[in-house]
Amino acid sequence: MVSLIFIILFVICVNKRDKNRLGQLISPTVCFVLPTIIVAIVYDFIGPLLGFYSLNRSIYSEILFSALFFVAGGEIVCNVCNVRVSSLKNKQYGQRILNLKNALLKSKFYIIAIFVVALLALRIYSLGGLNVLISQDLQSQYGSSGLFGHLMIFSIFSIIVLLSLHFSDSHKILSYLLLLASFICVMFYQVKSWLIFPIIVSVLYKRCVGIKQSYWKYLVAIIAIVISFILGYVFTFSLSDTENQIFIVNHFLKYVFAGVGGWSEAISGGYPVGQNPAYLLQPFSYFLGIEQAVADSRYGYVLINDNGEYTNVFTLIGGTILFAGRFWAYVYFFILGVFSYFLACKCINRINTGYILAYSVLCTSLFLGFFGSYFTLLNVYELMFYSFVIQYFIRLSKYLPDSTNVVK
Repeated sequence: MVSLIFIILFVICVNKRDKNRLGQLISPTVCFVLPTIIVAIVYDFIGPLLGFYSLNRSIYSEILFSALFFVAGGEIVCNVCNVRVSSLKNKQYGQRILNLKNALLKSKFYIIAIFVVALLALRIYSLGGLNVLISQDLQSQYGSSGLFGHLMIFSIFSIIVLLSLHFSDSHKILSYLLLLASFICVMFYQVKSWLIFPIIVSVLYKRCVGIKQSYWKYLVAIIAIVISFILGYVFTFSLSDTENQIFIVNHFLKYVFAGVGGWSEAISGGYPVGQNPAYLLQPFSYFLGIEQAVADSRYGYVLINDNGEYTNVFTLIGGTILFAGRFWAYVYFFILGVFSYFLACKCINRINTGYILAYSVLCTSLFLGFFGSYFTLLNVYELMFYSFVIQYFIRLSKYLPDSTNVVK
């Protein structure tokens, strides 16, 4: 518990320091540490009451050491970049972002997004329409790879843009219809996290640019997503059966506790650590010609509660340590801290919408680290790439200059 106290004090101190140097940008360290700590604490004290196994509290010290290396990388970057947030005029963020709607219209964003939705709709139709929802291998058929895999990622990016940016009244109806269509396309992929991911990106983006927002609409969206998936289970299970009711409740709780619970049980079970350092290069393995080694088979099916719920995710921190080993994990967290704070410095020194969108995607990936490592997925890097592409079109737009130097 001493480690837990140190972590809490550490996060408070870093958050205060980041507010002084990053202004209204959300702290990368807070996103990296806080959600995982909160879920671990809830799992530690409430999990056993819900049938989950006891937490291995060595996790707290592992999180603390990982955070230290992450912050060390950030400190070096901030010192090199000589960040001085006192000269940042935060109001300029919101004023300039509001004009982005014109740049997006000029860059034909609507046309591209509608074209992508149309192609995905045709894909759904070709697979059998609504009947594909009961298909066990829908993900592999629908949009896990190839052209439709990239279209799926762009559809997720469309949701991010439509949720994040302000549009004129004359285009709001079109925006809402396109947003709904994009959500439906992503929902057919049947992965809840990729529906929640763009919502969190949008919240963090507006937080970073200083736009006031009502969190109720995001809560309603998340509830709607959960209800949609519950309805999907209704077709599969009889809700009049008490055992099925308990299964569904535990199934959704598993998505909160899966990472921490799996990490805890892997430690308690003495699972092998550091078998595959190349795990850190996983999203680029194909391009680099690296064949990923198969980890211990037990990692694919880790029980985390008395009801037989299992997981194969171990949080961002836990998965990195378990698969790559502590040495390479700490090196990785240091580099991740360098990159995160470097991007934050870019957002501060130049009012650049592309950087802020990419930064929000990065922070969301850190935030969802309580579940698993999204940095092992090519999707995250592709979403960041689209963010930088948007900035290219902004440069071509007469409505919004490329960027404005703020820090001299």
